[in-house]
Amino acid sequence: MRCSPVVLLTLVCASSVHSCARPGEPARGVIHLDLRLDDGRSSAEVLGAWEDVFERREAGASAASLAPWVVTRGELSSVEEGLVLESRDEGKQHAQLAYREPIDAARVDRLELDLGPAPGLVLRLTWRRTDTASSPLPLERRFVRGEPATFELSRHPEWRGAIDELLVDVSWDRGKNPVLRSISLTARGFQTGFEPLDGEAASDGGLVPLGLDALRAWPADLGDPLLAGALVPRGGRLSVSVAAAFAGALPEQGAACVVEVREAEGRDWQRVAEVVLTASTNAPAWKPLTADLAEWGGREIDLRFLAAEPIVLLDGSWQYTSGARRERARVLWGEPLVIGDLPDDPRPNVLLVTLDTTRADHVGDSTPTIDRLGREGITFENAWSACNATTPSHASILTGLHVLEHGATGNRNLLGAEHRTLAEELREEGFATAAAVSVGHLQAGTGLGQGFDRFRQAHPEANVEGRHTVEAALGWLEEWDGDRPFFLWVHLFDPHTPYGPPAEFLEAWTARTGIAAPPREVTPETVPALMHEASSMEWVEGISNLEHVRFLYRAGVAYADELLGRLVGKLEDQDVLARTLVLVTADHGEALSEHSVWFDHRGLFREVMHVPLVMRLPDAMQGRVTGSGRDLRVDARVSTLDIFPTVVSLLGLEPVRGVRGIDLTDVLAGRTEADRRLWFEHSRIFQLGTSNGSEYFITTVRDGMSYGPESTEHGGRNWVSAPRGTHHLFDESHDPRLADDLAGDRPERIAELLKLVQGWRDGLEDTAPVTRDVSTDEETRLQAMGYAGDD
Repeated sequence: MRCSPVVLLTLVCASSVHSCARPGEPARGVIHLDLRLDDGRSSAEVLGAWEDVFERREAGASAASLAPWVVTRGELSSVEEGLVLESRDEGKQHAQLAYREPIDAARVDRLELDLGPAPGLVLRLTWRRTDTASSPLPLERRFVRGEPATFELSRHPEWRGAIDELLVDVSWDRGKNPVLRSISLTARGFQTGFEPLDGEAASDGGLVPLGLDALRAWPADLGDPLLAGALVPRGGRLSVSVAAAFAGALPEQGAACVVEVREAEGRDWQRVAEVVLTASTNAPAWKPLTADLAEWGGREIDLRFLAAEPIVLLDGSWQYTSGARRERARVLWGEPLVIGDLPDDPRPNVLLVTLDTTRADHVGDSTPTIDRLGREGITFENAWSACNATTPSHASILTGLHVLEHGATGNRNLLGAEHRTLAEELREEGFATAAAVSVGHLQAGTGLGQGFDRFRQAHPEANVEGRHTVEAALGWLEEWDGDRPFFLWVHLFDPHTPYGPPAEFLEAWTARTGIAAPPREVTPETVPALMHEASSMEWVEGISNLEHVRFLYRAGVAYADELLGRLVGKLEDQDVLARTLVLVTADHGEALSEHSVWFDHRGLFREVMHVPLVMRLPDAMQGRVTGSGRDLRVDARVSTLDIFPTVVSLLGLEPVRGVRGIDLTDVLAGRTEADRRLWFEHSRIFQLGTSNGSEYFITTVRDGMSYGPESTEHGGRNWVSAPRGTHHLFDESHDPRLADDLAGDRPERIAELLKLVQGWRDGLEDTAPVTRDVSTDEETRLQAMGYAGDD
């Protein structure tokens, strides 16, 4: 039956919004609304405290105490603290728990197992829905570190509908067997999303993922309004998105979502926007809501956001149930804003594209998009990364801090909320902030989502096919309304191992460029056969010609450039490239056999640390920035740490205190020292390095550092190691490739440089690294990429 529009709404809520802060003059005509309950509390906190137990079983004297859970593989034996899992299999220890009673996914969103620790303990959860005949659907695998293993079921897009089988595979190494103490299925009122806003004035629920799209959201139960206050700017309009919080969250007749406005502290509410969300067992999606608030321009207003359960009347109209529930988040209000007229001097958009694993010397011959941006802008030919690994390097780009300072020293570490990011800075200035990344160790939940209101999580195949990431970014640009500037960060992983773009691109690229693939095999071999021993190097199997591997790497860089071209082309199609600041760089480079490093980015040598950096200024800035112009090539030494302060400067914002990089407009104006000293840090702080253009110094400060494998004269296998106290010193001005190590010949200079490094380190405020919770699915991906624990 087709339902008529909303005609009546009965609300149970306070008649005032005294607790809702009314911001002053908006930043550049944009007000970020902070929605709260009628008593001023955060709905995320209130709903997050509610829990309903669907099924909980404490381990008793026998397996029967767990019913309806049963052990389908392995055995259980009783001990004082619970039930010991024992395996019948030889080799890897393994057991399986099964739950075959019906489960309504809408009533359960968390599974928790309290297991005593065991060596190498891993859990894998799968389930089967009644509406699919396919094999069980995996959620994830997790290492368990002595704490209850929790699976957030509702975060998986396939956790919906009726579930008729739930399986938990448990495996562990030989030795101590795990002890099961309890197992429970529960529903939470609200599961906080990633990177919620920092500070007492914020009450959001973080970046909440629906599928791969995460939006900054405020949760609510049906019938329970959220309130906010605003001083409406001239030409003001409301923008918000709304969605069901999870599949099956809404009643059968759906829910009507409305926004109402009244004069501040007034009596009568006026409906300004409405949309009906239909009940569905499919994965929920965001629906936009907008409203014209221009008639309230210059006045303070109260806004009320409500999703309510409708009742169909005999005449076909709608009425709504009254009485608020504060139990479970059933709807999400995403990115609520009041946007006014743009100022007369609108700030430009900012597009930051980070290419993974891209050497500076591989840009220019197969990268027409980067070449074009350089011709239309500025190419910094002497740009260096802060770190050799993905997460630490990106954390430095987004914070302008050294790795030791922000503490995200490896790909398994968390960027703490105490560190201010470029996205946070621009969000406060009214920018629309969005990101799309290609690997899990950069997505929301790693700390890198701070300040973003929209975050596209990594597609499962994006690490080998960046098209998924670019298509997500293009979709966001298509939805962008153009009313306020954007900051969009896009990350592409394609140049990383395993080298080589999609086959269709490779075929077209070789035909277009005339670049033929060298033979895969040569005699004598130039790729050591022992390279195939590492599981992450399976793609090298059958290749003995180093030039063929280098060809594949070059083609991967070319493919990333083509994907970049799609983004630039979209900006042109929307007629916004002329008012967009575009920056393209890389997190680090790649060694292609140099310094005994084969197809990896270990060490702090030039091939790993020298990266591309291209900046295309908006047309209005051409000529206004001292020394800027089109096709400008700059040889001055710069760092990826400089991106943060440069963007802030070009946008006319106040400098951010504590940022270590410098404003590149000072470089363009010749206001920096020619021998500027740069600093480099190896992942997990195995090494520290410094260079001033004339000498290049690396010191190893931790044991466990290695570069890569090499063959011994008898065909054996050997790792080139660099124990603590190993130093490298090069005359960079005469030996730019860092081929002639002088460390053994200059002990006095080594001692001086060690003091210099120690003095630099003493001047930093270190942040202790925090290891984030890494699922074993992600751990498997990290190890497949070659990150075996030392990044």
